[in-house]
Amino acid sequence: MNTTASHLISVAAKQFAEKGYSGASMRSIANAAGTTQAAIYHHFSNKNALYLAVLARHFDAKSSDMADDLAQVSDPEKRLKILVHRLLELVEEDEQFRQLYFRELLETDEERLRVLADNVFGELAVTLTELLKELAPRMDSHLMLLSLGGLVCHHLEARKLSPFLPGGKRKHQQLDVLAEHITELLLHGVQRS
Repeated sequence: MNTTASHLISVAAKQFAEKGYSGASMRSIANAAGTTQAAIYHHFSNKNALYLAVLARHFDAKSSDMADDLAQVSDPEKRLKILVHRLLELVEEDEQFRQLYFRELLETDEERLRVLADNVFGELAVTLTELLKELAPRMDSHLMLLSLGGLVCHHLEARKLSPFLPGGKRKHQQLDVLAEHITELLLHGVQRS
């Protein structure tokens, strides 16, 4: 990808994260990038293509690295722990991706959600679903996948609230602790003593 297209993606990512898909216009992106709308259309056929490029930049390289890491571990429980930790890292370090993801869930545009599901989460979702089926064959792997995503995203955001709740400890802010907790919860659930 050339430097102009890369710059446009960076500027568009900020616009989409701050304003949402509907609120970010090609004109505002062009103005923020210091260029014209025609220049954007030279690199991207339409707003959807630019948006998809933004999402891909924020996720593609990270998800393929994650898949490579998982392929080298045969024990499914260890793979799950690695996966949870890597997801926590990915979501924590990329604030724009978090904003884009949550905006899409709130805006509920079916076409963009389908693009997100197919083109951004596609391969990773398949890998995760297969792992979850292997670990819990009697559970609904689709619901488990959604639960995993919810646990990862919520725990990262809830760290802001955690210190003020009963039992909140400094260690609850650490990704290793969160990864261990989420993995244990997924593997063993809440059991009565």
